Amino acid sequence: MTKLRIGFRSVFNKKYEIELFDFLIGNTDQFNIPYNGLDLWNSKESETKVLQVEERIEYFHFMYIPIFPIARVWTLRKDDGKLYSLESVKYKIESRVKKSRYPIYTFMLPLLVLLSISIYILSVYGKKHLRAYRQDKKKQITKELLLSKLDSAKAPFYIVLAKDGSSRNTIQRVDSMVEQTYFISKLPLKIDTFEYGTLDYTYYSALKKYRLIQTQVSKDSLYSLVYGNSYFHLDNEINKVLSIKELETPKLEISFINQGLEIKNLGKPITFINFTDNSPEKGFWKFEPNLYLDTNKSILGVYSTKNVKTNVNEEIRLTLTFDDGEEFIEYEVSGTYIDLGGGGGKSFTKNQINRVE
Repeated sequence: MTKLRIGFRSVFNKKYEIELFDFLIGNTDQFNIPYNGLDLWNSKESETKVLQVEERIEYFHFMYIPIFPIARVWTLRKDDGKLYSLESVKYKIESRVKKSRYPIYTFMLPLLVLLSISIYILSVYGKKHLRAYRQDKKKQITKELLLSKLDSAKAPFYIVLAKDGSSRNTIQRVDSMVEQTYFISKLPLKIDTFEYGTLDYTYYSALKKYRLIQTQVSKDSLYSLVYGNSYFHLDNEINKVLSIKELETPKLEISFINQGLEIKNLGKPITFINFTDNSPEKGFWKFEPNLYLDTNKSILGVYSTKNVKTNVNEEIRLTLTFDDGEEFIEYEVSGTYIDLGGGGGKSFTKNQINRVE
């Protein structure tokens, strides 16, 4: 177990020619008490065999790291290279030399602590400042995008507002624009809020189900509600501008899983018709055909390998067909079914999923 080391040590600071001290010239032999102070960074023995006076700084240390200086110690180095104490004439010596500051390294531990605290504070402040800068930058980009979409939007279109800074949203439909006036339809107050993160199509379908309230606002008033476009805290801020086309276009999220495919519908309800297997060596896919996919619903396609050898990779190519009630939509899906090794089984890699236009 490491022992705690605390105590006093000294370090060489400066040397002076003996000629500066006339009371020492010719009397050096009377100073014959060896200097026995502990020394760390340099040896009291020296190859320098010149008669000179040396100033040393005594300091308090913890684990050999200087904490603060204690005093100046004066020593005489004789022709034999050894050090002898000049404590008896300390005040005479100090009256002949200009007083200097203690070396900064004798305060090393406090400096290290201060440096560590400073680095920590700068790090915390820097991260906070960087986070605030990124948030402001994101806010500015979002604001510019929303204002651009509002400028180019053609009625009817939809706006989604964050409500009261909480986790709830509301949606409104801009039916028409006459000069600087916007005519808007919205849901009754009791049913006009949705949980934050609700899929856009859920908003859209709600507007079709209920009797709406009509109102009108000026262009300036509407634009002031855009996220980040006001210096004041607002109860409602526009955080999305959506066209009918965006809302009525199916949004499918297709992803490979270990044993097949997951198809999730994030938009307009759609029907999965069937699939075509275009793989070089066809495996065994199992999908439920003619399956209606409502908003936020998903289906799984399960794959069973044809090759029983674990070291054989299989190329997968599928065409998935859907019907949204207006047209057929196709997706091409490809990947490689490989052995993960080490008993990890098989999985899909190098996956590509593209909609056929």
